[in-house]
Amino acid sequence: IKTHREADVRRGVAILNNVVYAWRDNAGATAMVIHKNTTSGWTAVSMFHQISFTAGSNDYAEGDTLTQGGVSATVKRVVLESGTWAGGTAAGRLIITAPSGGVFAAGAAAGGGVCTLSGASALITLTNGGQVSTSAFSFTSALADKRLYGCDGVNAEFEFDGTVYVPLNTGMGSIRATAVIAHKNHLFYAYRTSLQNSAIANPYVWSAVFGAAELSMGDTITNLVPIGGSEANAALMVVCQNSLQVLYGNSSANWNPVPLSKVSGGQARS
Repeated sequence: IKTHREADVRRGVAILNNVVYAWRDNAGATAMVIHKNTTSGWTAVSMFHQISFTAGSNDYAEGDTLTQGGVSATVKRVVLESGTWAGGTAAGRLIITAPSGGVFAAGAAAGGGVCTLSGASALITLTNGGQVSTSAFSFTSALADKRLYGCDGVNAEFEFDGTVYVPLNTGMGSIRATAVIAHKNHLFYAYRTSLQNSAIANPYVWSAVFGAAELSMGDTITNLVPIGGSEANAALMVVCQNSLQVLYGNSSANWNPVPLSKVSGGQARS
């Protein structure tokens, strides 16, 4: 028999590349921790640091070293959110190992690339209390790049490949998504009555210039469900508390939400 407390701290389960991951509040309910199912039991997944950068003019690759004076760290993920490396305007974040030799500061950085750091790095942490929803997808042609994209209503929306956890910057500030789906090579999140999608084939970019968009559903969105069909006609059902809509189209150029019912809807996580 599970106690109320035991049921309360379990926050979500997902499978990626045949491995099971579970989100759970820690013993003191002060943070949420991701656990990986291994042959030796559940193992907590360690979080990395993130650091913001601007004025990137030479791109970093995963495995490169980020250096600034005597301080260094290994780059685990490059999160390019705007600009270009070729134009010297690249901006975004780097997911890195814990710095050694001191603390990074605002200013020029080198190593495997060139950029300007915005300040010190910070350890990625998860606030307790969320309810995790995920969608597995690969935004490249490589099956090995399949990753989990998710939200929990409390923390920033995220990308997770089983090792590297990347908080996403969708531009919604403290408003957090409660539903997620990868559809038509876009990443979709639901924020209350707002349905938003990323740039085409890029979950890190949420600028309308590159195909990101926002659609108002007029009702609180509770779930996002792909509807089967041919590749050209497959659509997305947007389930709301008191209504249903079906999103047709392939991009922001022709998204077309069509009401299916104005009186029937669905509850969250049902």
